[in-house]
Amino acid sequence: MENISDSKTKLTHFLSKTSFEKYVGYGGLAVISAASLLAFLPSDSSSTVAILATYLSNLGLNVLSGVLQNNYQELINSKTHDDETKIKLLAEGLAKDIKRDARLRVEIGKYLGDFNSVQIAEEIVKGNPATHGWLLLSIYQDVSI
Repeated sequence: MENISDSKTKLTHFLSKTSFEKYVGYGGLAVISAASLLAFLPSDSSSTVAILATYLSNLGLNVLSGVLQNNYQELINSKTHDDETKIKLLAEGLAKDIKRDARLRVEIGKYLGDFNSVQIAEEIVKGNPATHGWLLLSIYQDVSI
């Protein structure tokens, strides 16, 4: 994986461009998970995805590992290069699995916590609450399902 500081900068950039209008219907966990995955997996290579899947499995995040690997592989197959489109495609795929599987929601919470993704989102909300406040509200609603 690339430098953590670089990944956090990339995640901040992704989330600062995030808007309710673009991602409505996907849920906060799906959007922030998609953005976090892209930030921490900058390469479009399947081998990089396999490395992340192994890493997550070693943390005991087996459901998340499988779901991310499948969704990221579909993203690679789509051949898109636009960051916002990548987030949207990943969020679209993750949203269905997140609603259906409580274990996945728990594992995503751990994953996002380990990378301070929610904290980064909170910092962005402070800077622009009118545009980005929905993201945190959606995350909390997803977790309480």
